[in-house]
Amino acid sequence: MKNRIHNLFMLSWMIGLSVMLASCNGDSDRADAYGNFEAVETIVSSKSTGEIMAMYHDEGETVKAGDLLLQVDTTDLVLQMKQLLAQKNSVLANRAQVKASMSVLEENISGAETEKNRVENLYKDGAATQKQKDDVENRINVLYRQRGVYKANLLSIDEQAMVFDAQMKVLDKKISDCTVTAPVDGTILERYVEKGELAVAGKPLFKLADISNINLRVYVSGQQLEAVKLGRKVNVKIDAIDGTMKNYEGTVIWVSSEAEFTPKVVQTKKERVKQVYATKVRVKNDGSIKIGMPGEMYFQ
Repeated sequence: MKNRIHNLFMLSWMIGLSVMLASCNGDSDRADAYGNFEAVETIVSSKSTGEIMAMYHDEGETVKAGDLLLQVDTTDLVLQMKQLLAQKNSVLANRAQVKASMSVLEENISGAETEKNRVENLYKDGAATQKQKDDVENRINVLYRQRGVYKANLLSIDEQAMVFDAQMKVLDKKISDCTVTAPVDGTILERYVEKGELAVAGKPLFKLADISNINLRVYVSGQQLEAVKLGRKVNVKIDAIDGTMKNYEGTVIWVSSEAEFTPKVVQTKKERVKQVYATKVRVKNDGSIKIGMPGEMYFQ
């Protein structure tokens, strides 16, 4: 009887010891910080208003910066460009006519100046009258005034051509804005429009994010700050399909300079912590990590 009681006591003691050890091991296995994965998301908006003529990529596809995403109708803008070009050509044709007339005028001025010099010499020798001298001077003054008018006309024509050039540049920019390209490398997370719909200036068209390298946003306590250094390598874990944890190497890329109150959805190593520091850990994504997925960070 005594042996049986003794055996039961030893069994209970061993069970209690096992539970205590398991509890201790569980505490040591707890992550140093918890958080969720996030990526820098880029919203691609329309710069022009018009019918969407073509879509070149679907959700989930990876694109490079500069890749064509969408084409907005440019028919009206192209017609306006042709109209401006025709008006500019008309102005330039008028300029050519003025230049031709001015060339003839310059020849007349040159002949009049020669005639003026000849009459002045004759007048000095008494071979020409005052009236002849005055007539040639009046004639050359009229020609000078005509040259001034032609120069003013050329200046006005050049200014008109510059106005058309400026308007054409504006139209060219609008036509360029109808071609929507990817501003950054990334994956198309969402597509908000379809072919045939109306694109409106300022309206979102796509959401892009580079998820090849993804960030785990965690919160650490003030006591952990000494261990959180920019560039430090840490261990990151996510839940695997088979119920285990999948490991990744992470790099600390950012630590907030200001403390904040512990977010309700975030656990910390010490439950008594009231304020924490946001931290970002960069992880190379093999495709298993998704935006919003929970993750754990370990210093060791």
